Amino acid sequence: MKNETTMRPTIKIRILAVIAALLLGIGILRCFFVFTDFMAHTIYEESTAHLTEILHQANQTLYNKVSFNWGVMRMWAPYLERAQSDAEVSSFLTQAKEEYRFTDFFFVSRDSAYITLDGERGYLDLGQTLPQLILEQQPIVANSVVPDKPEIMVFAVPTAKGTG
Repeated sequence: MKNETTMRPTIKIRILAVIAALLLGIGILRCFFVFTDFMAHTIYEESTAHLTEILHQANQTLYNKVSFNWGVMRMWAPYLERAQSDAEVSSFLTQAKEEYRFTDFFFVSRDSAYITLDGERGYLDLGQTLPQLILEQQPIVANSVVPDKPEIMVFAVPTAKGTG
């Protein structure tokens, strides 16, 4: 009988030790998952803030570029409207191309047909922005594809038809 009474406290102690170990393990796992969730949330928040800042900077850079290009093109419009010959226009735009480093210059009609300084003709797909340019007389920025060339970003301002 003596062995039975000494066995019971030993079994109870072992059971309590196993329960304590299980509770400790569960507690450690819970802390691990809470910490992992906290770190994931923190990383997400910091990444979002960083991407938002990058987007803001890119947006500001594009805005500055668009504003600059539209401003320059508005300054050119009166001269281009008063030019007496294609040679004057060509000379002016060749000089402007060197100064402002734009890649190409297109004269675009109401039906999206274009002609370049070199006399190349074609169709410039401005998509949904063409009515804004033509009907609302608002400047636009649009992506477009010219055959046999890479995609281009088009900066366009409305202007009256020249006299030349």
